Amino acid sequence: MSGIYGSIRRYSTSVVTKKREQLNHRAPVKILDLETRELAVVVDGSFYNLQSESVLLELYSKYGVNCLHYLNGDFAFVLYDPSVHILFGAVDRIGSKPLYYSSQDGFEFCSQLLPLCVGNNYSVDTYARQCYFAMQYVPAPFSIVSEIKKLAAGEYFIYDFIDGSLKTNSYWDLYDNTCQYNEPKSFDEAVSMSELLIADSVRLRMPSVAHPAVFLSGGIDSSLIAKYAYSYNPECRAYSVSFKEDYWDESHYSSKVAEVLGIEYHQLLFTYDDALRIIQSLQHYYDEPIGDASALPTSFLCEKASIDTSAALCGDGGDETFFGYPRYLRYARRQNIYKIPKTMRRIGALMYDLYGKHREALSLRMKDVQTLYINRRKYYRAEIFDALQIQQSIDQRKYLYGNKEVERAFNDFDIKTVLPYELCVKMDRASNRVSLDTRAPLLDYRLMEYSRIIPSKYLYKNELGQKSILRYILYKSFPSELFERKKRGFGVPIDQWFRGGLKEYIVDTITPDTVKSLPEYDGAKLIQMRDDHISGSVDYAPFLWMVVNYIEWKRLFDSM
Repeated sequence: MSGIYGSIRRYSTSVVTKKREQLNHRAPVKILDLETRELAVVVDGSFYNLQSESVLLELYSKYGVNCLHYLNGDFAFVLYDPSVHILFGAVDRIGSKPLYYSSQDGFEFCSQLLPLCVGNNYSVDTYARQCYFAMQYVPAPFSIVSEIKKLAAGEYFIYDFIDGSLKTNSYWDLYDNTCQYNEPKSFDEAVSMSELLIADSVRLRMPSVAHPAVFLSGGIDSSLIAKYAYSYNPECRAYSVSFKEDYWDESHYSSKVAEVLGIEYHQLLFTYDDALRIIQSLQHYYDEPIGDASALPTSFLCEKASIDTSAALCGDGGDETFFGYPRYLRYARRQNIYKIPKTMRRIGALMYDLYGKHREALSLRMKDVQTLYINRRKYYRAEIFDALQIQQSIDQRKYLYGNKEVERAFNDFDIKTVLPYELCVKMDRASNRVSLDTRAPLLDYRLMEYSRIIPSKYLYKNELGQKSILRYILYKSFPSELFERKKRGFGVPIDQWFRGGLKEYIVDTITPDTVKSLPEYDGAKLIQMRDDHISGSVDYAPFLWMVVNYIEWKRLFDSM
């Protein structure tokens, strides 16, 4: 893998050197030589067998911008075309890879955010910071830095050297159906086609290294990927994270899956000592504050796997592609609430408020179930901004109203927000940090397109539950009882660690001085929340993680 960086500004050699040093990829960084006006290309994290840069150049020479329709995989690239004096850059359809740019003075781009800040007097974007605290991520086109933007999933840009203009455009969206699939007429047909696509996606992404890694959580998605990976290469090895804290530890499920497969299995114990070590360098490679604390065990997993191999497969994307989150149906069932007249709902909200059930009261005051869904995350009241207004202001909100089946609209919205700006970010930055090439077969755009036309009745059958198609395929190889349990995400016992092994860390990090970097919140209240959590009287761990993460990021940003 290589990082991307290019600039048409005039910097001193020392500034350019520092920008290159900020790129965390171990492989040599290729910088476009814009002085020689030669055709050049830099590609980040592609799986589609680009043995040389000439393959992509040939595609571009033949098809121009439409070359993007012939690519499949995770990619971010920028090329310079001297015949028309433009820069052409793009990211993959799902948004697995990042591409940041600034057009404040000339044009500068990079696969990471912080190198662009070097040598520039940039500032934190207040709106983006509020997005982070309202949603746990910053959606495109924004970044946490005001002067820097990022490409959204399925977008490309063209920068014209002659007039200095910059244009961004979308080349793919969820329902484009560029593969021209036909809607399946039966559940068996949907399963058969999905199975073919998944098997081919794993085949295409199988690393050529001797012992590729497979990240195995013991859940449906990762177990399915492990099954196919092992069939293609019996030398692959499974890696799983475990915790001392029983509630969070699901390694016994992954070990059983590995036993059934017969795959070599490595169980990695993750402790708060490991967490503390990783926290202290997290911001150097995560670009922007990350609201998901599972970035810690993900970084640990990638770090340990990279000791043995240079490439890994993961099960990311199964929930988004095949309708796996229980909340979709749970929230869809609440549609009937909004058939009740507003006056009656307001009265009900007042009653809930009287009994201290403020979350339920807020739900009754919502405009519709889509607004309720976008407001599902638990957040903590700020003194200056309204989290609900922030959530409703993002461009991607349109996907909540783009499907007549509201539960499918929830799914579409997640694919365009949580997936590229939280989940893909988490794995991409963690793996790039240790030069581990991670690939997610369930995020193949062909699968995404096909899943969009599968009727809902096949995606969540009563006898199988949600992700019915993946379950049906999986049960051909594994006992169903291995997966018949309540869904739990890749969590981390950060609540306990903030009261124990990481207590001293958060006391030293969340201080009267550092909370000044969060003007939206009352500093004294933040300190009180920290102390109340440590005392065990209340659980503020998710919010405290976000506060700590932002403070650490701001500290690094100020040092640029």
